[in-house]
Amino acid sequence: MRPKPRILILIILGTLSWSLAATYSPSAPVVYQATPTGAQAGSRAQVVLEGIHLKGSENIVFNSSDLTARVLEVRDGPNGRFQTPLERLRLEVEVHEKTPPAIYGFRVKTRHGASNWIPFAAGRFPEIHESDGNGTLSGAQPVPLPATVNGRIAKGGEEDYFQFEGRQGEELVLQLQAHALGSRMDAALTLMGPEGRVLAGNNNASPRNLDAMLGLRLPRSGRYTVRVTDFAGGGGSRSFYRLTLGAVPYVTHLFPTGVRRGEEVEARLEGFNLGGQTRIRLRGDRPPREDGFRDLTIRTAHGPAHNPVRIAVGNHDEALESEENDSPETAQPVSVPITVNGRIDSVRDADVFRFPARRGQPLALEVAAQRLDSPLDSHIEVLDLQGNPLPRARLRTIFEGSHLEPLASRSLQLQRFDLANGTAFRGGDFVLLSERELVRLEEGLRHSDDFSLAQGLLGQRLAWLGTSPQNHPKNYNARKVEILPPEAPPTGDSSTLTLFYRNDDGGPVYGKDSYLLFDPPADGEYLVRLRDLNGSGGLRHTYRLTFRPARPDFRLYLDDGFMQQRDLRGAGARSPNVPRGGSVPLVVSVLRVDGFRDEIRIEAVDLPPGIRAEPGAIRRDEFQTTLIFTADASAPPAPPGHTLKIQGRARIGGRARIHAAVDPDSGLNLVSLVPPPAIRPLVEPEHLVLKRGSQGRLHVRIDCPDDFAHEVGIEVKNRPPGLFVDGRSTNAGLVISKGEHSRILNILAEESLEPMTVPIYVVTRHRSERTEKMRGLGILEESVDYASHPVLVTIE
Repeated sequence: MRPKPRILILIILGTLSWSLAATYSPSAPVVYQATPTGAQAGSRAQVVLEGIHLKGSENIVFNSSDLTARVLEVRDGPNGRFQTPLERLRLEVEVHEKTPPAIYGFRVKTRHGASNWIPFAAGRFPEIHESDGNGTLSGAQPVPLPATVNGRIAKGGEEDYFQFEGRQGEELVLQLQAHALGSRMDAALTLMGPEGRVLAGNNNASPRNLDAMLGLRLPRSGRYTVRVTDFAGGGGSRSFYRLTLGAVPYVTHLFPTGVRRGEEVEARLEGFNLGGQTRIRLRGDRPPREDGFRDLTIRTAHGPAHNPVRIAVGNHDEALESEENDSPETAQPVSVPITVNGRIDSVRDADVFRFPARRGQPLALEVAAQRLDSPLDSHIEVLDLQGNPLPRARLRTIFEGSHLEPLASRSLQLQRFDLANGTAFRGGDFVLLSERELVRLEEGLRHSDDFSLAQGLLGQRLAWLGTSPQNHPKNYNARKVEILPPEAPPTGDSSTLTLFYRNDDGGPVYGKDSYLLFDPPADGEYLVRLRDLNGSGGLRHTYRLTFRPARPDFRLYLDDGFMQQRDLRGAGARSPNVPRGGSVPLVVSVLRVDGFRDEIRIEAVDLPPGIRAEPGAIRRDEFQTTLIFTADASAPPAPPGHTLKIQGRARIGGRARIHAAVDPDSGLNLVSLVPPPAIRPLVEPEHLVLKRGSQGRLHVRIDCPDDFAHEVGIEVKNRPPGLFVDGRSTNAGLVISKGEHSRILNILAEESLEPMTVPIYVVTRHRSERTEKMRGLGILEESVDYASHPVLVTIE
């Protein structure tokens, strides 16, 4: 039966309306996966990328000149219930024959900007693809050694089996790469002998390497079987892996794990297929990265090691720990500055060192262990010569509440405090969590369904005064506290708590390695005791413990910024895709080293013509700022692969110090010019004057087509602690509702604010079609953030 004309017209109009609405989804290029995720050095490989908005790809930009690629074709395909087509981009990737084995990466450059970062490995051995039907022991896929297998755990609970012929006495290495390539797989390896008995298994190679690795000497000749699975029972299209098998050189342990700059030291070497080599000379002639580390490929009698080894390059004298230094009476004396190379060599062992210090001359005490692949989870504390802990500060409770939900150790959001007596937490307040972790609030809640936000960087909250970020259970205690000097008298009740000079995890960048800034209360000698937090020990529980005068400094990072909508970052958050006639934000955060507190001026340098970014500042005692990149409507095309360069400048000790911002996750950041945006945020007024304790209003409007009908998330960036945006809750953040094009924001200035004038920015999130329909499911960088012009806020 044919539809009536009126019904047909309605169907056509409905289809047309749906089609037009879809055109308003952002056009950010996104690569979901690359297949395969690597290639052999000296070869050309066909690689297929799956993603969206990849048509018209102009260039494939690698972070190494040893790898190049050209586009062979782009095809559209169905994308399930999403209107945006799923595109398959076929590349030919060429890897130079002398490319060292490592994980590199690239971005796809299109007319819509640079894509997300795609890791890509270069290997030494022939590449094999997993075959169908290898999901059982009887169907194990035969693999000639050495080789690298590219595979995937396609569904939850799936297992892949591979078989090979092994010889008695052969040192076999199995290295699996998944997490390092952006896979969602929690890989686990199992090796079974010719008789079917399990010989070994592994989940994580080290605390820093979350992928699996096995190495052992084969007990007999015969056919061996390897099982690959997801440890957590997961699987899916993004659970891919690369498994390298063979009698390849592989370094498992090095001691010491560092060398002084410009000097040499002999280190003991352990591993597989090293040709009997047990010693190596570490040279400090090559400068390290800004974090003090560099990766070293060790040459063996059987060629270069398959895995790079991370070493430290220090600036001070080096010494070895002497044994029997496990008590205050037998403490090992050390000078300052110095780096001690040692190990916690048995269960419940502790190493104690005696060092001199002077009042008014703070010392930094830093451990490098897990960052150098040691399993040691370090804990350090400063003691007097009798072994008593030294107080660092006293905390006086101002208000005591509780937290209604569990808190993960890295979360910035401190959700749903119980507000007894109507008292609220404010920006800048110090809050003690579970009597163990001290945080400072970036902003505080004002309503029972609100959340507080802790200061932090790189998605992790900062803990103060040597405390460590921790997991906290439901209904844990949360106290608003005042920090008093250690000599302040205790009150004798629970309203005052003493913090001592001790630390477990150093926080963002340090991870589980310890760090303390020690301000000596008097001239004299003190003790440092170092142990494993969990009471573990062994020959590989090595560390580097550095005693040095505090040198205030800073390190800068390209950060993602925080959106209350929690649908992950927008495309270009670390590689700005700047639209003609529009603006996008980029967040820069700082790690403040050794107590540095002052302002840091931030600027983008060497931008392409037509793109500009006003300089910004990370204010005193704050940890991030937002730069706004704007492109003229008539800006000329930017050259492909134009590198993003951000630098910060501060005065420290009367001298200018300049550092470049780095991306902790990728080695390549670009700035690109893209077509005009579908939406632009406009804000009135351009200058807002507030008295402390008062509030004002901002009118936010989005410049967009009349039929634009999408919910738009909002965040106000670059606010100092104490400048609060009202009207959000834990679940719903600030939004302009679907079908609306404007909203009023209430801006509150808390009493604690100092007089100042600061620029703030309204950032709107144009969410992708997939993000709108699958909120909270780990969507990639499909959404795009657009920024307003600066609004000057004056606090009187």
